[in-house]
Amino acid sequence: MDSIAESDLDALVANQVPESTTLEYKVQLPDNRSEADKAEFLKDVTALANRDGGVILYGVATKQDGSGDTGIPETIKGVELSNEDALYREWEQRLGSSVSPPLRSEVLIRATRLSNGKAVVAVGVSRGFGGPHRVETQKLKRFYRRGGTTIYEPSVQELRQMFLATAAWRSDAETFRERRIARHLQPAISSGYVMVRMSGPPRAQNTSLSNAAPSLVIQTDC
Repeated sequence: MDSIAESDLDALVANQVPESTTLEYKVQLPDNRSEADKAEFLKDVTALANRDGGVILYGVATKQDGSGDTGIPETIKGVELSNEDALYREWEQRLGSSVSPPLRSEVLIRATRLSNGKAVVAVGVSRGFGGPHRVETQKLKRFYRRGGTTIYEPSVQELRQMFLATAAWRSDAETFRERRIARHLQPAISSGYVMVRMSGPPRAQNTSLSNAAPSLVIQTDC
């Protein structure tokens, strides 16, 4: 998302790219003074994480017709953004404290400055393999999921499937780790020298979140 330019945003309007399971437009930022807006932000982000991930673009107005919002972009209006670092910190803190399990490395927030002096704020969300993720505030404790262009609360049966999918992913990841160790680490141990490379969780590639987490290299003499 670091490479999003104003021309990329204009192309969404020119090509009439509609909202989808992985793309949502918002004309304005949530009001940090409003509890309802705070809850709506958490709902929007967790709904994407509990499906396939995606991007929310704040500052894009959509076309309206007789039946309501069409989900088709009409204008790149932008939003007033005087302190983007403060906004990032506020949202990151909220996603860490009001979502369980917390959403941290799965979310990337970036702003694209526009020629009119405003900005479009993009929130990129990876699929949450540590989930499903639940919104947890004083008044709200619910799971959300995106389906098409809408957000809904999954049924008990669907939640069960989501938890089982997470368990299966963890099992596959552990099996992969054990095979890698057996293939690469054991021969090194036998030779008396080990290099272990540890990396954080990957970003979702299909939502342009391609900046991998920093890696840590540990060298250990045996």
